[in-house]
This record gives sequence, C-alpha cells and structure tokens, in this order.
Amino acid sequence: MALLFRLLFLALLTSCSNVDTIEVSFANLDGSSSPKIKVEKTLTKNDRSFGLMYRKKMAKDHGMLFVFPTEEIKGFWMKNTYIPLDII
Repeated sequence: MALLFRLLFLALLTSCSNVDTIEVSFANLDGSSSPKIKVEKTLTKNDRSFGLMYRKKMAKDHGMLFVFPTEEIKGFWMKNTYIPLDII
C-alpha cells in the first residue's frame, strides 16, 4: 500500500501543477508494471468535495487522485455518484 501512495505522489510531483490529468502505473512485486491509468488531480477543497458526483460514466483506465495538504484519516462519501467506485 505504501508503494502505491509513493508512486502516485511521485507522478504528481513530476507533473505540472496546471495539468488536470496525469498518467500513472504501478510496480508489481515481480518487477513488471501495470497498464497506465489516467487520473484527474483534485488539489482544491472544492474539487475534492465535488469528486465524481453526477458523472454517468468513466473509462476503465481512468480514476481520480485526491491530494490533501495534510496526512490524516479522511472520510469519503458517495452522494450523487452514479458509477461504481473503488477506493485505494
């Protein structure tokens, strides 16, 4: 799990701050990597609050990266979310 967060954070750091979408891939234990996933960054409180609400579809290779200013336990809700979600 820590590796996942490091990879996402590294991808975020290497992208431009004005770019809305970045591509990430994950390192598997056998040294191979996963297919690339396009993730939308949520950097503001408003973006994080709105999240994926009201979206009717999302491509299988897309996701959302929630970036918070501090490290702490967070709560998430699925209000007005029509697509199935996995949180990692």
